[in-house]
Amino acid sequence: TKAIQVLRGYFDDKPSDPEYIRTVPRRGYELIAELGELPLEQTASPTPHRRSEPSRNHRSGSRRLLIAAIALVATIAITFNQFNPLEQQSTTVAVIPPSVMGNATDLGFVSEGLADYLIDQLSQSRQLEVVARRSSFGMRDTDSNVRAIGEQLGAEFLVEGSLNAESDQLLLTVFIVDTESVTNVWSTQLDGSTADISTLQRQSADLLRGAFKDELGIAIEAATEEQPRISEQAYRKYLEARYQWTLRGERRIDRSIELLSEALELAPDYAAAHLAYAQSVAVRPFYTDQPVASGFSEARASLQLALALDDSLAAEVAALRGFMEFKERDWLAAEQSLQRALKLAPANVNALYWYSWFLSQLGRYDEALTYLLQAQQLDPVSAVVNNRLAIAYV
Repeated sequence: TKAIQVLRGYFDDKPSDPEYIRTVPRRGYELIAELGELPLEQTASPTPHRRSEPSRNHRSGSRRLLIAAIALVATIAITFNQFNPLEQQSTTVAVIPPSVMGNATDLGFVSEGLADYLIDQLSQSRQLEVVARRSSFGMRDTDSNVRAIGEQLGAEFLVEGSLNAESDQLLLTVFIVDTESVTNVWSTQLDGSTADISTLQRQSADLLRGAFKDELGIAIEAATEEQPRISEQAYRKYLEARYQWTLRGERRIDRSIELLSEALELAPDYAAAHLAYAQSVAVRPFYTDQPVASGFSEARASLQLALALDDSLAAEVAALRGFMEFKERDWLAAEQSLQRALKLAPANVNALYWYSWFLSQLGRYDEALTYLLQAQQLDPVSAVVNNRLAIAYV
């Protein structure tokens, strides 16, 4: 970044209106200057920015500098693509929760649950980079057009659609949209029942996997199904609880805990619900007057159950443990837990965010910024990530 700033200074090149070096969001830099051979005897200024006639040596130096600029930009691009693990995947996709329409307006939790499920399924492909839910969900009610959403999220494709309800029947429409050409690559419609949301999710994921393979040549493995099949009633309560939790605030978090308690009464072995319960009781003290210690104690008990039931949740469990240890100022334990979370899941946005915050508290500002920039790359329009990034820059 510093090298590019220096080069732009030499050429009086403005990032907002470049003539030489253009920033390509989330990719790197591109040389856009028109190249040609400049005769040594030419006396006119080689660029519109020179204020006086340059000497022959100056012109020769400028040519050498431009050649150096080309080499440097190329080197940066090659190095960036070789060593940045977040850039290895060739295609970026964002899943926008389906718009709820008609009589489905009270089924926002179904829409978000479907989007969460599809994010999990698409993340199984090494050819895809899937935008984090916080950023893609933030685009649900925006007035921005498809191309603008794609630019904001750095996504070549969007998965979006609509959800309508008539009595106890659901009509789901799903699209894959090319954000550059603003065209539909693929679409489908599915009928389902409000009493069997999980079947609708699996059917839509199966069709989506086929569409990515047939239309875009991207193979996606089916994710391993979680433990024994959970009752539909428990699953609905879990989905609504997650929906309430994401809205935050005292009333919403209390409602989330209430719903999760009901889900766990129906399905005591529901690992994901134990994890969600732990997350809810861990953050509740920061929205209420409940003591932090009691909330953390309850969260740890639920985390232990979640991990015993499903060891694939280890990254999320380690991340939440690291957050709690960080808040308790148990610095060594916090760093070990957060590093473990990132080793298991390098693209876990919560772990990146919390670890950056932790490092900043210890005065390790350069490291903190590095991890936070990774979080922003995965979750580009998240309010909390960008707020913390502003603090990190300060």
